[in-house]
Amino acid sequence: MSEFYGTNDVVFRPGFVWCLHADPGDGVKRLQQRLYERFQSEGRQVVVAEEADPRSMRKRLFQEPATVDWLVQNSGLSQTSAEQTIGDFPVRVAPLLSQNAANPRRFLGMAAALSKDPEVLLYDTMGMDLVGMQRLHAYVRVRYAGCLIYVTPRTDLQTEFCPSQLCPTQGQCLRVRLCMS
Repeated sequence: MSEFYGTNDVVFRPGFVWCLHADPGDGVKRLQQRLYERFQSEGRQVVVAEEADPRSMRKRLFQEPATVDWLVQNSGLSQTSAEQTIGDFPVRVAPLLSQNAANPRRFLGMAAALSKDPEVLLYDTMGMDLVGMQRLHAYVRVRYAGCLIYVTPRTDLQTEFCPSQLCPTQGQCLRVRLCMS
């Protein structure tokens, strides 16, 4: 994988998985933003699955946000559906959002993104451990049938194929560099 591609090489294909290895100078967030803007300008419904953040929730006086409440507020799921969704995660989720590490927070963000039923879903696994990454890839593949785009900062791969432990299965891997415009 020695060639770099631009964001225009990533096309909308329902049911297809793109695994994009960002150029270190571009960064994951900048690449996601560029793809988000491009697909949105094409009239596609695009969602970026962000990690659940306790600061993103309206706080109650002297109370930390509960994990279920965060999911309800950010997904539109009912309390019961949110509890069931969290119960189906293949990772342990603590009751208070601030007590969760990257793996459960990424799953929460993914569940919120999936509830919006987008045509294009962008995500990353920043801060997750290897087992969490593999579980998140499997989780999203079972629950999402649209155009899935995984963005990772890992561009140091020496082979033509991405190591299966880092990338979603059956994904088309590309090294992507943002073009200056």
